[in-house]
Amino acid sequence: MADDRFGEAIRAPLRSTRARLRFALVAPEAKENAVVSGAESPISRKWQVTDDMSEPGAAIATFEPGYWRLDGAFALPRPPGETAFEVGWWGAEISGADGAFASPQILTVDLAAPADCHRFGAAFDEASDEAAAEARFTAYNGSGEILLDETVVCSEGFYAATESGALGVKRLTVEVIRTRNPFRYARVAEADFGVTLSFGPERIESLDMIQESDPDGKSFRYNSLDVTITNNGDFDMFDPDGPARYLTARQALEYRHGASVFGSGGVSWVNCGVFYLTGWTVTAKTVELNCLGKAHVLDDRSAPDLSGTALSAGEAAAAVVAAAGFSGIIAPALYESPPAEFRFGDISARRALSAIAEAAGCLLFEERNGAIRFAEAEAPGAAASEIGFADMPAAPSASMEKYANGVTLTEYGETKTETFYPAPWKDPSEPEYAEKLDVPAVYGTEFRGWLLARRFAALARRLRIAARYRGDPRIAVGARARVRTSGNGRTADGTVYGHTLSYARGELSGEIKLIGGGAP
Repeated sequence: MADDRFGEAIRAPLRSTRARLRFALVAPEAKENAVVSGAESPISRKWQVTDDMSEPGAAIATFEPGYWRLDGAFALPRPPGETAFEVGWWGAEISGADGAFASPQILTVDLAAPADCHRFGAAFDEASDEAAAEARFTAYNGSGEILLDETVVCSEGFYAATESGALGVKRLTVEVIRTRNPFRYARVAEADFGVTLSFGPERIESLDMIQESDPDGKSFRYNSLDVTITNNGDFDMFDPDGPARYLTARQALEYRHGASVFGSGGVSWVNCGVFYLTGWTVTAKTVELNCLGKAHVLDDRSAPDLSGTALSAGEAAAAVVAAAGFSGIIAPALYESPPAEFRFGDISARRALSAIAEAAGCLLFEERNGAIRFAEAEAPGAAASEIGFADMPAAPSASMEKYANGVTLTEYGETKTETFYPAPWKDPSEPEYAEKLDVPAVYGTEFRGWLLARRFAALARRLRIAARYRGDPRIAVGARARVRTSGNGRTADGTVYGHTLSYARGELSGEIKLIGGGAP
């Protein structure tokens, strides 16, 4: 969960935002049961350097020069028992006027078993804009012999990494030789055993993330992320020793956004999900990365054989999700459906899930954590997020979509038949504008009545609202939101079915799409 300070910063009239992308090709087993040691300050939480969290939760108030201001820029230190707050390792001493220390500030990580590592890295304190100017990495084998000893100069950014790796590593030490700013603690948020490619606002030229559901429940749309970063010469695809050689199809990429009140210096972060690389284009000046959410593999996975068993729509959805190797969040209403025998045959898991969502009139989408969710398009409850007119560069657009006034339902049995069912509001004199509904299942009258009622409710959701706004990565598909359309207090509530975040030139913006309305 994002720190409360992120919410304050992202809605501030004057704010500073930044994006962070992180590829990690690491040896995950290296950190399992690792033992971390090293002299530390009371604020330190050294065990967190192996928890795969590369950014501290917030800038923390200390007695370092300029770090004890009661203006909201810094968070007070949290109690040691509050383990969820990310801090990382802080050394025991403060550096001098030249950033150097009177005695070595060394973090030691002892591994439970030898590990083979491409490289070694350390993430510093980006939340406080603090980093090492010079760091030394030393790797040892189980006999205490030095396998690698490399000093890295870190003139910019918040990550330092070695050029080489080592095999059979049993211990790694990270010594912060000098801090970039004077009179600062040595800080390491995360120690990496492998290759980590991290890109921040200094490299990201443009970014577009889309999370969207079909408002009519007819298809499963995957989350997507397209990024253009500056090529500083480190992405030469023809360089056999460059970092680009580690990138592979479906390589995981972690995406986060940070925000701070303008001029405060303290940055709070929110996780925007994990995406998987599906393609990239490299030129002399830029690198374009194309990524999809985890659910894109559903096209390659088959739906399970559920024939011969009577299941509710919720049970069928849960069975498909589990067979595909995902976790699911399924609206309770789907479990209340009368039973039916679902016959998916030789179709993909994606097509099977879409068929259930279409029948149930639900929003079907991928959560940012990779879970698959069936959500009610008219979920009850107050709006969780409100977007005011002052946050929008232009007034929101609204439309009443023209939809079918009836459903042509394909029924599976001994023979395949199609029957037209008019919507309750259809005028008998009107021509038929039928929506096709093809659910691969054998069912009775009760299930037919249930799914027709659900489809008619979906057809009645005709109002669509779209608004450009300043951008808030905490707003997700499936949430309730309210758009304040003008200064006279008019508002429009709806369920979010689409959200786009765009980041360029240090500015974050977004577009939100809401669904609402009722029967005509």
